[in-house]
Amino acid sequence: MNLLRRLHRWGRTTLLDVALAAYAVLMAVVWGVLAVTTGQTPWERGTEPHGLLVPFLASAALAYGFFRVFYFCPTEHPAYGRWLRQTPWRHPLPLPLGPVRLCPQDAVFLALVAATLPIDSPARVVLPLAAFAAGYAGLAWRVAVVHREHAGGYGLPAIAGLAVPAWFAEGWWPLAAVAVAALAATQFSLERCLSRFGGVPPEDFQPLFGSRETKQAAAAQPAAGPVATQLLGDTAETLWPPGHAAATGVLAAWLVFLPAHQVAVWFDGVTLDAAVTRQVFLSIHAFSAIPWTAPAVLRLLRYFTPFAPPISLLGRVATGRLIVPRFDYAAVPVLAAVVIGGCLPALLVSLGTPLGLAYALPAGLATAAVLGVPPSLTDWRHTGHHRLRTRRA
Repeated sequence: MNLLRRLHRWGRTTLLDVALAAYAVLMAVVWGVLAVTTGQTPWERGTEPHGLLVPFLASAALAYGFFRVFYFCPTEHPAYGRWLRQTPWRHPLPLPLGPVRLCPQDAVFLALVAATLPIDSPARVVLPLAAFAAGYAGLAWRVAVVHREHAGGYGLPAIAGLAVPAWFAEGWWPLAAVAVAALAATQFSLERCLSRFGGVPPEDFQPLFGSRETKQAAAAQPAAGPVATQLLGDTAETLWPPGHAAATGVLAAWLVFLPAHQVAVWFDGVTLDAAVTRQVFLSIHAFSAIPWTAPAVLRLLRYFTPFAPPISLLGRVATGRLIVPRFDYAAVPVLAAVVIGGCLPALLVSLGTPLGLAYALPAGLATAAVLGVPPSLTDWRHTGHHRLRTRRA
């Protein structure tokens, strides 16, 4: 009895008993549906229906990794975090609700998932590990962003990008190496975040890529009245510090380079007709535009939604003032990103640049331009030549 109580207490540390019970229910449902629809038993491995069930069973490891950070990290529960700040707890003391760092209970759950996967290869071990790392590191990245922990904020996406070539490499061990590296980086990032948690009040949490000085200065200003708030909207800064903009551009280039280079490896020495080649390049081009198009659209909305040009489009044509410098210069970074990210890749490809670099370099430059090139929102609102868009009742 004492041994059972100790095992129960040991499992309750990370709610392992709840996770095992949930997985048992999932297994019962999955195998029950399989038995009813196909007449096969859980012990008949390697057949077609069982192969289709592998993603569903491996997703349990993904959900468990997400749960480990979501439930046990104090930054994900405001009430838990506020209560914890009023106690003598400081890092590296154990967290009251249980550890957010990796522990032996996690290995028990992953071993159970690996043992029940209906495959006979090293993938039985690697797939649950990779799925767990994806869920665990994915939410830990958000924690790093909230705490301005740069190693995790930039390092975890960079490691995650390596999963693309690792997935298509020979054997399963490259993917296992990426998963282990992601877990190690996540551990390092969470430890640094917890060490900062005790001294940073919740209201002072700032986004990783924001400007702390700008927001502190804005907080010191008198609160805007209801009329100003209605006309101007939220006045938070949108321009990133130069270092963060450049680092994010490098990260975007890295995440574009890996899949583009993988495509180049696939089609190396393969002769394709013109239509297929065009479709491949259009697909890569569309993918490489994702890092900078989303922030470009958000920047245009942020700058130009509350403000209108001093003269309408028809007025510009009628008066010959096609360009209003003090208004239009706010769109110059976005236009530069369109030119760099939209036109430069085709030019580099025509010059014989390797496919990965031809799309990665413009994507990184365009992302950095959208995020970090002036004018800042505050400067443009105070000095730009524009008029307010009034909101009619």
